Amino acid sequence: MEESKSPTQVHIMEEELQSPRPMTIEESQSPRPLLPIERSQSDYSALQVVDAEHNHNPSPQVLYDDNAPQVVFDDDKFHDGSLDASSPEVVTSGEHLPEVVSMPGGASGRPPVPWWRRKRFLAAITVAIVIVVVVLGAVLGTRKKSESSTALRASACNNTVCPQILSAAVLGPNTTDDRKLMVFARGDGAIYFNWAQIANLSDTGGWPADSRWSALVGGASFVSQPSAMSWNSGSRVSVATMVDGTGTESNVQMTKFTVDESGPNGFTVDGWKDLGGPVGSPLGTCAINGTRGDYYSVENTAEGAKFLHNLSHRNGTVDMWKHPDQLGVPQWDVGANFTFNQTAKPAVVCRPSYWVHDLVFYDDKSAVRHGMWAFHIPGNHWTEFTDLGGKFKGEPTVIAVGADRIDFFGIGEDAAMYHFTWTEADSHSALESLGGSFHSAASAVATGLIASSTGNSTVNGTGSVRIDVVALGMNDHIFHRVMRGKRWVSDWEDLGVEGNSAPLVVHYGHGSSEQPERVGVFMVGYDGQVKQATWTVSVEQTSWKDLKWTSMGGAMTSDFFRFET
Repeated sequence: MEESKSPTQVHIMEEELQSPRPMTIEESQSPRPLLPIERSQSDYSALQVVDAEHNHNPSPQVLYDDNAPQVVFDDDKFHDGSLDASSPEVVTSGEHLPEVVSMPGGASGRPPVPWWRRKRFLAAITVAIVIVVVVLGAVLGTRKKSESSTALRASACNNTVCPQILSAAVLGPNTTDDRKLMVFARGDGAIYFNWAQIANLSDTGGWPADSRWSALVGGASFVSQPSAMSWNSGSRVSVATMVDGTGTESNVQMTKFTVDESGPNGFTVDGWKDLGGPVGSPLGTCAINGTRGDYYSVENTAEGAKFLHNLSHRNGTVDMWKHPDQLGVPQWDVGANFTFNQTAKPAVVCRPSYWVHDLVFYDDKSAVRHGMWAFHIPGNHWTEFTDLGGKFKGEPTVIAVGADRIDFFGIGEDAAMYHFTWTEADSHSALESLGGSFHSAASAVATGLIASSTGNSTVNGTGSVRIDVVALGMNDHIFHRVMRGKRWVSDWEDLGVEGNSAPLVVHYGHGSSEQPERVGVFMVGYDGQVKQATWTVSVEQTSWKDLKWTSMGGAMTSDFFRFET
């Protein structure tokens, strides 16, 4: 059934960033007073707002002078504002000390009491000592806390493992330079997007100053983080998310961006389409050979949790859905039946050149399992799922490295990161610990591959294939490590930039031979603004410490969809 593209079905509200230039992280990360956010255990999907003016916090507050501009989400628009926080006035102890007066002698005929034994003098000394101790304690306490500003913030990742809440995809044919990077996030119940010409993104250029966040307004409140994929040879980007439902499950809605030179900014946007449901987890998406988009989720049933699968492909100008009902609403296939760990969504990746999907999930014992859906497998197309052991929390991450290799990354119950590689020749490698201490899901990207016209990549055969993996450390800093081939060539490095979400790494695509291979890194800051940096791929360089971070603005939520059990 052909999807309607009526302009009345989608309303794009563009809010221009007020800053005349990209803000550096030093500008956008000035210390500022933040109050702890109390999260409701029963409503994980709601955008939490703390009104600093009316919120009472009995704990000592450390105030800073802060005139740096910040983005405030107000009346559906972003405005520049500044914190009106002045440093507390310190009153010197001498201004309020009681005056010491000598007692006149001779009235009683007894000799005068020595001045150092008089009660007023002793009381004054006691008061002075107390005031000095209080002032010194406040000064030293303020200095100590300012040395670790993270301790003053209420991180969204405390006592949990933050899942990925950002998503990005490339819009435009992979072999041309007229391509756009589309970035998606959730804020105030809406899905927002921002975009930039990839040709303009560089190590030093930052995000374009004239970029803006625009809201994709739907008929219901969106409760899960978005999931985006590029397909149909790069001419389309689809975005799927869950809408507000009841209990533990919701329906899925999807919209898509299509390359159209006659449209504003060179693309058009469809209205939201209902993909049915119910589903019980955010969507995993991937594209096969660039011509078909597949969607995966989990359904909670009395017998346990099951994989749900849906797909769409182009037939001329029509999107064809698998098993639509009489009204054209796609129907979900119920796939392999397993008992899942209901705190994490499955990870899915489509390997290039093959009609094969690799799925990784955590079972009810928190062990990691890997299996495949393949077109050539008779019956329901599912393989057996291999139990690879371990004890994991959060959500798994998996990437395709060419047509016959995948790599898994997950956070163990000990907060360390773990990894395995699967290839057709060698099957699964042993589960290895990469060390570290993290409270976000990992994000990884493979570079050094050859682009194909369908938008997929294959190993270039030169031995320069490389994987970069990042995650949020316990100090809320991004940590980074590098694998070249199948060998780790660096240890964990602290990039020194703070965030309040799992970081996302994205490959910008290959483009023409004149364009260098580049990777983008994104994350949400404490103020809700999205931070961004670009790295030009280098075979020899392993460090990312020199990344130039800029702010994309925004007022995004760090809340994320959580399973209710």
